[in-house]
Amino acid sequence: MPDVADCRELNLEPGRTIRSRVAGALLFLPLLARLGFDRLVAEAGYPGSRMIPATGALLSLLALKLLDKERRSHIDDFNCDEVIGLFAGLNVPPKKSFATAYSYRAVRDQQRGLLQGWVKALAPVLFPEPELVLRQRQPDPRRSARRTDALRGVLA
Repeated sequence: MPDVADCRELNLEPGRTIRSRVAGALLFLPLLARLGFDRLVAEAGYPGSRMIPATGALLSLLALKLLDKERRSHIDDFNCDEVIGLFAGLNVPPKKSFATAYSYRAVRDQQRGLLQGWVKALAPVLFPEPELVLRQRQPDPRRSARRTDALRGVLA
């Protein structure tokens, strides 16, 4: 029987090796950190506990979405996968009963608040300021002249 999910039991011992078939989910963590996901969750007012804070609860559900296992009935496939727990800041992922109960505890205003915060934080990452993009890459006048000459040759 897998352990009970608890952030206080998370083992971050240096040099520890964890094997998982879903370790790729961890590649999403730098973006979440950059956007301040924990702050967005707190501002949205999601519920949490000492064992499973709000951020851990949402990250465990998000991990399942990233793995295309959004149906709570499929969570049992990952009960023993420590990487899913690590992704959420927990020792192991929460059980199906927790995910189901937590989904019903979240209210529309919390979901709306999180999505608004997410879009507001993500927009500058996806759509940087136009002036910044222009300063980063200046067109090479020789290159555009060559391109123009090539087009003339094709059209002639």
